[in-house]
Amino acid sequence: MFTKPPALKSPSIRQPPYSKDVQKQKNKTSPTTPKNLPKPNSLKITSNPKPLHQMLPKNSPNVNTSTSSINTDINKQSFASTVEPIHNTALRLSIGAFKSSPVLSIISITGTKSLEKRRIKHTLEYSSKTLIATKNPISTILRNSINQFQNNDINNLGTPEYLALLKATELAASSDIQSSTIYTDSLSALTNLANPQKNNPIGNLILNIIFLSKKDIRFLWVPGHNNIPGNEIADEIAKKATKEPTDFWNITTHLDTKLLINTNLDQTCLQEWRSLRNNKLREIKSSTLPWLPDTSLPRRHQIVLNRLRIGHTLYTHEHLLSKKEQPICTSCNTVTTVKHLLTECLLTKDARDKLMLPNNLCEILAPNTERTSSLLELLKETNLQKI
Repeated sequence: MFTKPPALKSPSIRQPPYSKDVQKQKNKTSPTTPKNLPKPNSLKITSNPKPLHQMLPKNSPNVNTSTSSINTDINKQSFASTVEPIHNTALRLSIGAFKSSPVLSIISITGTKSLEKRRIKHTLEYSSKTLIATKNPISTILRNSINQFQNNDINNLGTPEYLALLKATELAASSDIQSSTIYTDSLSALTNLANPQKNNPIGNLILNIIFLSKKDIRFLWVPGHNNIPGNEIADEIAKKATKEPTDFWNITTHLDTKLLINTNLDQTCLQEWRSLRNNKLREIKSSTLPWLPDTSLPRRHQIVLNRLRIGHTLYTHEHLLSKKEQPICTSCNTVTTVKHLLTECLLTKDARDKLMLPNNLCEILAPNTERTSSLLELLKETNLQKI
């Protein structure tokens, strides 16, 4: 007979012995149970907790206390204050201007725009490109301003030429004629139609209409202003159309908005430049267009011309860097300036008369090859080459 084996006893897990010091340390670190714990029902649970921005400290960095989100974007003002000096220094070094030269003078003589104006330009171009193709209410205002600009200066835009081709293409596509030829004197429009990648948006619309119509629609260039009867009649009708308001000009493209933005921005920069006071370059330069450098001159002579035009040179403005007193002309007992040296100073009078230089600073420093060579000769004879 088999006997039932005895039941196995589960092994007992014996805790390792603790010393008295370890046990005391354990008792110290173990949390004590508070005596008066509130009952679960007595806990107050608020249904409307505080927003995140009210829970954060007031002086926390990068915290927007007006909304419930943390502002992690870089401060635009600090970013601009970091990048703009680098941009201005690069422009100054490119033309060799003196360190104390005004930023507006550097920007004007190089024919560029400030970073602030560039940001405005790119922002407007991007927003107009987005709005012009949507049903946003702002797009109506934008279209009205562009249409007004087109009616005021319609001959300076390339859009009317495309609109005429678009209207002719629509008529050819909707007619019963299977083969049509459209004549135009706009060679630029035909060239762009042949290159869809560089095409005007209206040009792409023309190509789509031709493709969907499945008709033979061709374009033929006709030279303008050559007494061709049909072309002369078309020009007269086009001139009348620009003077009469019509719904035909309601088509607006991104290129129109871009032209409008650039034109208005150029006018704004010109008004700001002409309203500038106490600027030496402004006294001789009334336009924001750049003065192109004379490539026949060496780099050193171009630097001398730029410094004279800006009015900040080593002789006239070194005291700003060395923290000395403003230089005084010993022979004339007056403040040393570029205008004084080139038009008034007694020390340079004989050389100026010899070279027949005018007494007008604008005529002396304006871009002129012959006068520039005389000016450089004057500086050489009067030992003022290290400007």
